Amino acid sequence: MASGASVRFGEENKLLAELHRQPMVTHILSTLDNVRQSLLSETLHIVVVCEAPRVERLAQDAGFDTLCAPHPLQSDTVRDGLSYLLSCHGALDGCMFVAADQPFLTAESILRLLAQFAAEPSHPCRLAYRDDRITPGNPVIFPAAMFDALLSLTGDHGGGTLLKDKKPAFVFVPDKRELLDIDTPADFDLF
Repeated sequence: MASGASVRFGEENKLLAELHRQPMVTHILSTLDNVRQSLLSETLHIVVVCEAPRVERLAQDAGFDTLCAPHPLQSDTVRDGLSYLLSCHGALDGCMFVAADQPFLTAESILRLLAQFAAEPSHPCRLAYRDDRITPGNPVIFPAAMFDALLSLTGDHGGGTLLKDKKPAFVFVPDKRELLDIDTPADFDLF
C-alpha cells in the first residue's frame, strides 16, 4: 500500500523522503523482496499499489508488479490492489496488506504471519506487540471469505475496520518499532 497522499507529512511524499540514505519506500520493498526470496513460491503474488511515478519506478526496479492508483484513500488502495490480484491470478486463499510507511517491519515477522495463516487459512491474522497489553498492528492477512467485505470498503478506512467483530490470530513482533508507521516529519525524526 504505497498510494497515500502523505497529507500529514507536508509537501513532500513521505515514501520518497530519505531514511538511512535511501527513499523510505525502499526499506519495505527490500523486506518484501526478502520474503519473496525466502519463500521461492509461485503462490505468492505481490503488487505495489502506488500513485507517485518515482515510487512506481522504484518498485518496478525491485522486480515487483505495480498498479498506478491515483486515489489516495485506504479503501481505494485495498479495492484496487485486491481487484488487480483477483483479475490476474484468479482464486486466492488470502490477501495481505502491507503499508509502505513501516520501514522497520522485518521479513521474519511477515514470514511468521504467513505461516500462521497457512495453519489457519480461514481466519484473519495480524501482527501485534505484547507487553502489559496487546497492541495490534499491520500487516493483516484476510481470508478469501472476507474479500467481498474488503471490496465494499469506502472512505479513508482500511481492512482493519472489518476486524472489530472478529478475533484475528495474533503473531507477535519482538520489537514494537516494526509496527510503527511514519506519518509526520516528527515521526520521521525519531528514526
